[in-house]
Parts: sequence; structure tokens; C-alpha cells
Amino acid sequence: MSISALLIMGYITIAVLLLLTLIWAPYGTRFKIVSIIIVSCFYIATFKGIETLMGWPTTATPPEVFRTVWINIEDPDKLNRTPGAIYYWLRDLDEAGIPNTAPRAYRVEWSVQSAVIAQEALSRLEKGERLNGRLSRNILKQSNTDTQKQQSLGNKALPEQELDRSSFEFTAVPAPTLPLKPGPESQLRY
Repeated sequence: MSISALLIMGYITIAVLLLLTLIWAPYGTRFKIVSIIIVSCFYIATFKGIETLMGWPTTATPPEVFRTVWINIEDPDKLNRTPGAIYYWLRDLDEAGIPNTAPRAYRVEWSVQSAVIAQEALSRLEKGERLNGRLSRNILKQSNTDTQKQQSLGNKALPEQELDRSSFEFTAVPAPTLPLKPGPESQLRY
């Protein structure tokens, strides 16, 4: 039995016990309704919060700078009508460029441009290269279809989300710089 099924059964049990208790409680109707609504809100909040505990990829904005652990590309499937997605497993970087968090999975909407960038980065990762990345918000150039959309809107500006899309830029992690080893002339003699 899955964790979700156990949670649902637990929520139902607590709700039934609350209702049975409130039926015979000497409190007013207003108090009973408010307490049922509050408990129901806690159920919803807990269910949403459990998704992050279970490790499901988040659709939140990834960190500005990060270390790339792995990438998984799921292309759109016309037969099953799934839109496709790109999953990034990332670690946040501190000011010194050192990963300071546990890896976190991020889900990004699939597009041709993001799939090409992700595939290039994945190829580099498969070759054993370590990659840092940063979030880049590039404003795309208007294509002919964008111009046609603009004309159909009566020369109004296109919605911002159609022009401004987040993408990633990946760079190789530089080799660590180590201090020079002292030469034989600098060794101390006792």
C-alpha cells in the first residue's frame, strides 16, 4: 500500500472521529463548522507538503547558479498526448562555487530550444565532465508566427510569457587550484 493511500485513510479516519465528536459536543453550530473547515485545510496543506517529502520534481524556479548532477529528457508523445518535460537534478552553489545543498529535482516544460541545450549538457555529463550552470532569461526574437499573432491581436504587444522564456547555460567546472608544493630548498632541516 502506498504512502498516499495510507494518508488518505488516516485523513478519513480523523475526519470521521471529528464529526462523531462534534455531533454530541455541546458547542454551537458555528464552532463545529469552523473546526471542520480548519481540519480540512490542514489536510490539503499536508497533502501538498508531502509531495516535497516524497521527492517529486518541483516546478519552482531553479536556483540562479547550480551544479548539474543529471538531466532526463522526456520528449512529447503525440500518441498518449503528453506534453513532454525536462528533469534537472541540481545542487545550489554558494559564492565560492561549491555545492551547498542536497540535490533537488526540477521539472521544466519541454521545448525544442531547451531540449537541444539539455541534450548537449547530458552528452557532456555522460562523458564524465562536471557541469555548473546558471539560469538565463533570454528574450527570444520574434518569428513570422509571432508577427502574425501580433497582427491578429491588432498590433498589441505579445504576452510576456511568449517572449521571455527561461533557459540554462552550462559551463565546465574548472579544475581546483591547489597551492604549489614547496621545493627541496624550502624544506626545514633539523
